[in-house]
Amino acid sequence: VSSHGRTDEDELEVHPGIDKILWRAMVLGVVFSVPLWTAPLALVIPPFRRLVWYRMFAYSLGHSGAAFIKWGQWSSVRPDMFPQALCDVLSSLHSGAPIHSWDFTRAQVEEAVDAKIAERFDSFDPVAIASGSIAQVYSAYIDGRHVAVKVRHPCVDEQIKMDFRIMRFVGEFLDSLPGLHWLNLASSMEQFSHTIASQTRLDIEGHHLDLFNRNFRAQRASCGFPVAVLKTEAVLIESFEPGQLATSLVVPFAKARARRKLEALEPAVAEGTATALEKSLLQQDLASGWGKWLWQKVAGCFGAGIEEDECGEEADEALGYFVVCKGADVYLKMLLHDNLMHADLHPGNILVQRGDAKKGVESRVVLVDAGMVAQLQNDEQDNFIGFLHTLGAGDGRAAADFVLKFSKDQTCVSEEDIAAFQEAMRMLFLETCKGYGHNVDIGMVLRRVLQTLRLHKVRIDVNYATLVLNLLCLEGLAGALQPDYSLLDGSKPLLEAYRIIPWPLNRVLFPCAYFFKRIHDKNHLATMRRDREREDRKRLQAISHAGAEGGISDAVHKVLVPAAFSAGASAVLLLLAGLMRKEEESPGFPRARRTESRQSRHGAWQRHR
Repeated sequence: VSSHGRTDEDELEVHPGIDKILWRAMVLGVVFSVPLWTAPLALVIPPFRRLVWYRMFAYSLGHSGAAFIKWGQWSSVRPDMFPQALCDVLSSLHSGAPIHSWDFTRAQVEEAVDAKIAERFDSFDPVAIASGSIAQVYSAYIDGRHVAVKVRHPCVDEQIKMDFRIMRFVGEFLDSLPGLHWLNLASSMEQFSHTIASQTRLDIEGHHLDLFNRNFRAQRASCGFPVAVLKTEAVLIESFEPGQLATSLVVPFAKARARRKLEALEPAVAEGTATALEKSLLQQDLASGWGKWLWQKVAGCFGAGIEEDECGEEADEALGYFVVCKGADVYLKMLLHDNLMHADLHPGNILVQRGDAKKGVESRVVLVDAGMVAQLQNDEQDNFIGFLHTLGAGDGRAAADFVLKFSKDQTCVSEEDIAAFQEAMRMLFLETCKGYGHNVDIGMVLRRVLQTLRLHKVRIDVNYATLVLNLLCLEGLAGALQPDYSLLDGSKPLLEAYRIIPWPLNRVLFPCAYFFKRIHDKNHLATMRRDREREDRKRLQAISHAGAEGGISDAVHKVLVPAAFSAGASAVLLLLAGLMRKEEESPGFPRARRTESRQSRHGAWQRHR
């Protein structure tokens, strides 16, 4: 298996007939006709490009099949290659997963096991429990063991590879046209086709599971992968792993943070507004921890998306801490030791199995969907680890030097371009990355780095992109479950141990580094928790002070202002009365009118009182 999970190219290559390719190209031409005809307009009118053209392009991708949909989803997390506005639009791209018939599934499974389903399986549920763009999954029991049976959709292998050939041709053609090079299609489609090629072969996914289970056999009690029972090109039977998705833990933790903030307020202040305030705080926590794409997944607890019962019940602080720390440990082990990285390490592929302290059962993390992997070469490993060391040191210029090594076909080669990129990285690190011990937001730093790469036309190869995107996913998980946990500071013991300990002794002494990392995590988390509580108290004191001032202001408006107005009016009336009295007492004022004036003045004063 090659670095992208592929075997021999001739073995995997499917050669559809020219008539099928032409017909498919005609269909795609109709689907993409509107974006293609309006591309010149999008080039010269930026508002039209951002507000209209990107959405039309995403709509066409969503109606073009699995290959184009996956390319759009993959591109949505590549701000180093595409404008951020396009990435934001593509982040909402979802596919209506196809569902094939039970007859097709039965035929494929019986061919794989070389027996009738009733003869080989104890039970087999004919209703699929999940369906994706490549395959759909069934629940079954075989020899008393609960297994998941993944069956590839009909003709999906030929369809995707045919679309790849068309995508590469179209990308090269569009990049050659004047003014359309800003799409950068050919480069992205080339990298994407390498990443996605192995997903159409379920036997390759089974082989990946074997490799991961072997690499993590010492950590099997706390981290694991499904075990492949039978693997063919079209059918994969693996152990059924129970648990809840890591994404389902997000909402309970956000609600718990909101409740803590609400409980600190005075009951009279929170009375009648708790629900609205809790929702507002919840949305703020989700937006800061996950970003727009994850908010779309979890916002369903207040109206759309996932169901309320999928969001869990109560936040388990110890479980959240375990998931975040174990996720960081798994990532660093794959990077520092195994040279084999799970290439799709988003929270939707992380299952959490709750432990039971009374029964002595530990919590466990299970990683699923191992169709895409990235096998790192030695130079790729050294370059990326060196880049992580520069993050810890806060050295932007050194980070730029490592990033320039992230592609063997680098596009930023001139001395002027290199100097400009190094200066941009230096200024970026001065602003956002001070190094270890400064609670660096590594997710924000990496996103800014990716944007800087696009501005300076710096290219990175697909394995490096996979490492960055996985790190962004882990940072998002940490921000949602443990906002006080610094992924960079938590990784310091393992990164420093890798740098200091010679390679022959590294594997022997690395368990000691893991032990010190766990101690560091607990101390760091306790410190961050104390700092958070101190900041919350200051914020609540400010809110209470502002509320007290607001109460005085209301009293002034309701009591003092009307009283002042009344006093002013009384003074005016007394002044007028004095003037009239002087006039009445003058010798030329008639006596009858003097009496009438006094009576009128007395009635007016009574009415005023």
